[in-house]
Amino acid sequence: MLANFIVNRSTIITMRLYTFLVASFVTFSLADTPPLPTAWKSKAPGNKVSAGLDDWWTVFNDPELNKLIAEAKASFPGMKAVIARVDQARAAVRMARSALLPNIMATGDLGRSRASDTVYDFSFGTLTNYGAAAQLSYEVDLWGRVRDQVNAAKADAESENANVYAVGLILSGEVARVYYAMRSIDEEKDVLDKTLKLRHEALKLATARVEAGATNELDRVRAEAELATTEAELAALAGPRAELENTLAVTLGKVASGYKVAPAKLPASLPPVPKLLPSELLQRRPDIVSATRRIDAARLRVGATETSYFPKVSLGAGYGTQTSHATKFLDGDSQIWNVGLRLSIPIFVGGQRKAAVDAARAVLAEATGLFEEKLLIAFKEVESLMSRLEAQQKQAESQTRLQTAADAAAKLARQRYTEGVATYLEVIEAERTSLSARRSLVQLRGQRLLTTVQLIQALGGGWNQSPTPKP
Repeated sequence: MLANFIVNRSTIITMRLYTFLVASFVTFSLADTPPLPTAWKSKAPGNKVSAGLDDWWTVFNDPELNKLIAEAKASFPGMKAVIARVDQARAAVRMARSALLPNIMATGDLGRSRASDTVYDFSFGTLTNYGAAAQLSYEVDLWGRVRDQVNAAKADAESENANVYAVGLILSGEVARVYYAMRSIDEEKDVLDKTLKLRHEALKLATARVEAGATNELDRVRAEAELATTEAELAALAGPRAELENTLAVTLGKVASGYKVAPAKLPASLPPVPKLLPSELLQRRPDIVSATRRIDAARLRVGATETSYFPKVSLGAGYGTQTSHATKFLDGDSQIWNVGLRLSIPIFVGGQRKAAVDAARAVLAEATGLFEEKLLIAFKEVESLMSRLEAQQKQAESQTRLQTAADAAAKLARQRYTEGVATYLEVIEAERTSLSARRSLVQLRGQRLLTTVQLIQALGGGWNQSPTPKP
């Protein structure tokens, strides 16, 4: 019967080993990426640039932006939290590695005891026990369970390390987005300030012409209405700018009430963005790199969990002394020792092992699904932003021509009105078109900057170094 049991158990172990090897192959195939395109559907962005992963914003050549992002990275509480998670993951790696080394325990005993005189035919009396021992134990990593757990912990640490870059990329992009949205309002305000001066001059001119009898009161009222309209439009910009300024204060970890940003203009030109192949996106986006490392960790834990079906081999040794007489504590006759090899074979644990393996495989399936989702979203973001940037480029060219023509028409209308060959209504219409064209062009410049920031983010920020340095 014992022989049959051993044979049957050997067969089960062999089948479990086969299942483990097959499962390892299957889980590896789950991490394969979906088919990747060889080229972008939209027109690929510009050229190679020299900014690194940690300082992609320097391509904008804006010292104020550089200072704000550096301050945000140092002060934002979210960055501190994600860096703390990296420290936790690195500590978990050290904890997992400790299982590869022997455990050594030291014990000491001092006590008094008395046994019952009615149990035995003789009396032990009261005894004083003195003891000290050291015990060594070591689990032989026969099936690679501990190594898989160590490598899984490393993959987790690399994933968290990539998350630091992902959060930093989001934070720096948010600072740049808010900063340039403010600059867009500042420049739009500058356009309205210049227009307001023209409106005051127009009102003076209309008033003088009315007083000279060259035109009627309607022209003066219309000029006054245009002045009030411009003042209202100028005042309307104060609210959105204050909101952006307060948002920037929070991002920098400051109280909004005492934070101010001096007005400034938008950059004169757009910075270059990287030219990457679609396949390079997998290595450039820190969120995708993080998701990939999560798959690696989950796959390794499936392998480690599968080994619960196999025997465990442990080595043990101990040495010490034990006596009831303090004077004989160091005598050779008081010495104790042991050495041995322990083999434990799981037989029945109520389905616990299968449940653990199923749970590990479910974690792997979840990690794989999240990875594929992130990958599809990444390609969608890049394609959409490149299309938007391309469309905005064409729109900017048309808008520039519109502004040139509208400015010329407004100048001609004012000249015709001064000469008395045109009504003031013609001047109003021409100046409204000119102002609208100028404001639209400023807004479009701001939108193109924001789209460029978003595109650089979608491409992974920098493009000169790996986003996952080893922990």
